[in-house]
Amino acid sequence: MQNERVMIKQEARDYLNKNYGYNFKLFLITILTYVLLSVATDEPSGWVAFALVLITIVNFFVTISTSYVSLDGLRAEAPTGNPITQQTESLKSKYVWGVIVISLLMSIYTTLWTLLLIVPGIVKSYSYSQALNIYKDSVDAGQPLGYNEAITKSRELMDGHKADLF
Repeated sequence: MQNERVMIKQEARDYLNKNYGYNFKLFLITILTYVLLSVATDEPSGWVAFALVLITIVNFFVTISTSYVSLDGLRAEAPTGNPITQQTESLKSKYVWGVIVISLLMSIYTTLWTLLLIVPGIVKSYSYSQALNIYKDSVDAGQPLGYNEAITKSRELMDGHKADLF
């Protein structure tokens, strides 16, 4: 099991190093939105607060899109398209509602677990971490899962592997 994890990490590292320029462009918008968020939170006013909400929404979808595109590229062992235009992958009609609903459900469930104590909330956030990827794979396979089913499969997949993710 340990050997498999090391091999997966090395495969991902090799892919990133081999396609450095592509990956830099792919993550550029994500990095810029994080920088904008950190700079804009210094003095929030009316317009700044509105801009923060918009930037947060853009960042949310772009971050998920980069995750989807990176996963596809790693599986294909080569970049799968233009890194800038692929920033909207998670906004495609086949993914968008799943991304929104699953993310909301994960947030609600994690918040409820966190109300019990902090540690269960952290553990559950690790348990739910693969739900969006599982949902994407099911949609791509032509057999979309239900939203809660994707979260349940993520929880089952992460059983005994949360420390590896940590």
